[in-house]
Amino acid sequence: MGFEAINSKINSRIHNISKKIGDNSICKLELNELAELIYPMLNYYISTFCKNKLDTEDTVQWTMKKIFKNLSKYSQSKGRFTTWI
Repeated sequence: MGFEAINSKINSRIHNISKKIGDNSICKLELNELAELIYPMLNYYISTFCKNKLDTEDTVQWTMKKIFKNLSKYSQSKGRFTTWI
């Protein structure tokens, strides 16, 4: 499976999960799946700004905590989940 196909699959799944965030019907399993989907993207993006792997990992973990703490503030009507992040 090529990059575009994988990216499309990830975006589709995030879109479906983010619908459930808006109506508070998301379950713990879907929260875990969401974390698994966004972690590689965050890790790649943040690594472009950090000087080493340890700083990258710390920043990714801090960002993930902040995302999940504020998840209830996400509204799909205002934009894509990845944009909100």
